[in-house]
Amino acid sequence: MVIRLYDSHTIKQLDTTNYKQEHLAYLQELVRNQPAAYIDNVSAEMHLLQINDLFLPVTVMNTVDDSSYVVSLYNQYITYAREELWELGSPRLEWFLDKVLTGFGQVLKFGGLNQTVIVNNWLLSTNLYYDMSKTELKKITDYLTECFPKHAIVFRSICESFVPGVYNHLKNLKYQSVLSRSILLFEAKSLSDLTRSQRKQLIRDKKLIEENATYSVKEIEDTKYFKNIVAIYNKLYIDKYSRHNPQFNESFIATAWEHNFLKMIGVFDQEDHLKGVLGYFQIEDTITAPLLGYDTNVPREDGLYRILTYLLTSEGFKLQANIHRSAGVADFKKLRGSRNELEYIFFYSKHLPLKQRLVWRIFSSVYNKVGTMLQRKFKF
Repeated sequence: MVIRLYDSHTIKQLDTTNYKQEHLAYLQELVRNQPAAYIDNVSAEMHLLQINDLFLPVTVMNTVDDSSYVVSLYNQYITYAREELWELGSPRLEWFLDKVLTGFGQVLKFGGLNQTVIVNNWLLSTNLYYDMSKTELKKITDYLTECFPKHAIVFRSICESFVPGVYNHLKNLKYQSVLSRSILLFEAKSLSDLTRSQRKQLIRDKKLIEENATYSVKEIEDTKYFKNIVAIYNKLYIDKYSRHNPQFNESFIATAWEHNFLKMIGVFDQEDHLKGVLGYFQIEDTITAPLLGYDTNVPREDGLYRILTYLLTSEGFKLQANIHRSAGVADFKKLRGSRNELEYIFFYSKHLPLKQRLVWRIFSSVYNKVGTMLQRKFKF
């Protein structure tokens, strides 16, 4: 079984002539230039892991800094979590949990929670997975624990429905799981797979595009839009939602476009100004859209978000693919046929020094208990 790890220096030795894997050229660019060149709030090292004919992006973090949750568990479970407590709608619970997270964060920082190797990390809010055998995952685990004896081995974005093989294999290999978030999954392949009320919602969204005299939809085929793509993504996901979301720059957009990693579709006004953008990628039978943004100054009645989400649904129908709709706006997505499922991170810590093993044990125990409590209380 072939297994090798390429870094920014050795990636030039990789001859991809005989490999047909999608997105491989894109991954080579990210490893060659490193993530900070493409995402302003990501400082992790990036490697490319070869396991037989499969290549997976791998990130390595060593310390706690201001990096996004896509590479930093500390950011996801402490920094970002504290900022999102207001969504609970309970000031007393918010105050209590903020104090708990602040103190607990110091323990996790001391115990090296951010010393992680994240496998199959595409530097996006949602990682999609290739099917992998238990033998391959064991080989990956053995190899990475040898290469990184003081780093936990982590897999993000694991949900049972869309990656049942990986989910079950990791459990069998003694990985531990920690609740990450509640996500929305869309599995319909046509309107006929949905209920009458769900079909009605999607048909209304479709008409919003077809009968719209203000906006037109077309694939992004010109580099002149890249600056605007970054601007409208930032308006929504950074300025409105959180600075902890990945802060894509123009180099990221250009590289994702040049290597056909993201298919980008734009919504334009009558003067050809970009007002909304959708960027999605596919792995096996699933698509997801890590790039979505619109001009937040446009009146809500124009329905830009409805247009963009319908475009993703339409692409899923064309490709006969499942859609991972990530998290957020749950009621809106459920009305249109999505369903909730819990998503987890899986980690392996058996090889770590005692102090780190204890911190990982405490971390998983506390977050799973708190997560279960909040899930029952708020029914997400």
